[in-house]
Amino acid sequence: MPENVTSATEEIGLDLKKESTIKYVQEEFEKQDLLYFSKTGTTYHLICEEIHNISSVICGNTYTQYFIRYSLSSFVAQRYRINSTNEDHKLGITLIESAWEGHADVIKLLMEMDCNINETDEFGRTALFVASARGHLDVVEMLLYEHNADVSLSDKNKRTPLYSACEEGYEQIARILIEKGAEILARDIDGCSSFLKACAHAHKNIAEILLGKCKEEIRNTDNLGKTSIIEAARHGQRNIVSFLLDKGANINDTDSK
Repeated sequence: MPENVTSATEEIGLDLKKESTIKYVQEEFEKQDLLYFSKTGTTYHLICEEIHNISSVICGNTYTQYFIRYSLSSFVAQRYRINSTNEDHKLGITLIESAWEGHADVIKLLMEMDCNINETDEFGRTALFVASARGHLDVVEMLLYEHNADVSLSDKNKRTPLYSACEEGYEQIARILIEKGAEILARDIDGCSSFLKACAHAHKNIAEILLGKCKEEIRNTDNLGKTSIIEAARHGQRNIVSFLLDKGANINDTDSK
């Protein structure tokens, strides 16, 4: 069998070690009038773009990842609709759904098709926001370093990508967002900061990073007057309380209630 045919079948996962597979491929290639190929010696030439449509219909659902990885973006754009199948997080925008799932290959393809990197869903979330919240480091790096995504955009509750990463405990993502200029003092609609969230959820390393960048956060409060030590105590985070006391927090802090 010609080497180029062998390579092609390997890329889409066909097992040429099986005699039945080899026989099937050979038989199908002999049907040149049906397959839009011409043959010169052992070389097959594509003579009609219709073969692209046929291959996407026959193999598209099974070998989607190979089409995305090896095909031109125009091929995929013309023949595929990439939608989420998980109703729990159906965001409605392909770029954002791909960021949610951590599909860096799909995102790369979409950016080649000139998608808006800062597009938001119905909740005001960007691809960078959901990738940060889900802990997809490779996607976050791609969005920031290769496509210059806006780190300052917040959702409808005024939560930023940094806020989400700090809440979930993704330290490396938090570091990258800060490096790219994320606003440490940004607050959500309740006045809660990334630092308060890190303390409430016992993410000590992140809390230390944030405090090192902005020492006044030790005293800052949310809309109800709660400081970081109050939030940590309220959530039973003893290690964080000890850490905050070592950093100068006031054990007698009170909220506005």
